Amino acid sequence: MSRRKNTPKRARRPLTAAEIAAIIVALGTLLTGLAALLTALK
Repeated sequence: MSRRKNTPKRARRPLTAAEIAAIIVALGTLLTGLAALLTALK
């Protein structure tokens, strides 16, 4: 939550379905990567 200017959140255009899917996929890969690292370290 870094706010450099006092711009409202709605100033940006709404996310498209493709962008939301890409974000979900990126988060999923990050989480699975972290889980794999943790299991490998154990």
